[in-house]
Amino acid sequence: MLRQIDEEFYDACENINEMSNLYMTMPVIIRENTNESPIATTQTSRCESPPSRNSSHMNHVEIISAGLKIINRSKTISNKPKELYQFNNIQLIQEIDLVDKRESGTWVIKFSPDQKSLVIGGQIGVVCLYDIMNTQQKLIEEAPSRIFAEHEGMITDIDFNAEGNILTSSLDGSVKLWWKCQENSIYTFKHATAVNAVCSHPLCRNVFATASKDSMIRQFRLPEKYAESLYKTPREVTALAYSPDGEYLAAGLKKGEVIIYQSLPETYKLRLKYTLKCRNRFGLKRGGRRVTNLEFMNHDYLLVTTNDSRIRLYKFKENLLVQKYKGNINSKFPIRASFSPHKAHIICGSEKGRFFIWNTFKQTEGEKIEKNTEFESFDARVNKGGEFSIFAPEGVVEAAKEWYREGEVTHMILSAGSNDTLRIFLNVA
Repeated sequence: MLRQIDEEFYDACENINEMSNLYMTMPVIIRENTNESPIATTQTSRCESPPSRNSSHMNHVEIISAGLKIINRSKTISNKPKELYQFNNIQLIQEIDLVDKRESGTWVIKFSPDQKSLVIGGQIGVVCLYDIMNTQQKLIEEAPSRIFAEHEGMITDIDFNAEGNILTSSLDGSVKLWWKCQENSIYTFKHATAVNAVCSHPLCRNVFATASKDSMIRQFRLPEKYAESLYKTPREVTALAYSPDGEYLAAGLKKGEVIIYQSLPETYKLRLKYTLKCRNRFGLKRGGRRVTNLEFMNHDYLLVTTNDSRIRLYKFKENLLVQKYKGNINSKFPIRASFSPHKAHIICGSEKGRFFIWNTFKQTEGEKIEKNTEFESFDARVNKGGEFSIFAPEGVVEAAKEWYREGEVTHMILSAGSNDTLRIFLNVA
């Protein structure tokens, strides 16, 4: 009977308990690992299920090996043969105490375009810049080299312009521009309401766009401090992203819509093209949920994260949904999905202290919409709260390969959670 329940039923489940109760009745295979691999156990399942209090295989165990901390954790694989596992050896290699430590913190994590710095913003409005060290002792400097502390509200977004300068937006109703070499902002751009997102044009260093709670997109051109153009949207804009060639701007709204604008050459003014509706057709969530992140894969594909615990990949020029990724829980935090350096994988945090990794494409392109539930999932920490995770870019992975000599590093993952540290993981072949 359970196997006959269709896809839209699962999408219609309003909370994770409904899903968990259903899946607990399905066969689950637990296979204990007896070797010394950091992955303690493997669980086969279709969704993230809360651990049983009596299940010893779900315990979070920390051991010391070769001077490095290695985390034993549960690993969840959905319908994926063992020979296809790609993250078999995830190791915790560094922890950094964050300036902003909150019981239910939210984080924005970005690498600089030159891949020499890491920038993190949190709830108290402080933005910290960390240097990529690649020394014998540590990979990332544990103390920030710069602390930008002028914002008076939570940091909602961070971006870099074409020159590598930092743009930050905040709930205090301002966007600030910073040089990495000084702790005082260069410009402050005031808004009438809280600012949800900021993104810089990838080709023009002087042009950037902002999104605020008054349902307005504002476009600025330096050195002017006022908005050059304003665009009214049907409802609050919660995410922004330019395409890599700067030809399109995507704006995510509070009810799951994504508006695609064309950015005109020379003037960079926006022209409305069409709207993607990133929501279920039926069920309790058919009204749509907040878009928490937008990321272009290339000139054709757009990745959309929403607060209905779904991630969707679109051929945005054709308004075509290609993949829907499922497994994590993301219903209330501004958790963001993003690509690996070579776009082969997608990573996203969760509200249960875990991060999830999917292959970008489950099978060959051109078939019907693919529900991608084949993921690898890991516990990032003991405290079960919102987890914000990203892949490190290729240049930082190369630095990690020189720094770590115990095996071949294939990926580097950074994850920040509630009331805890930034944790840095390596996947070692």
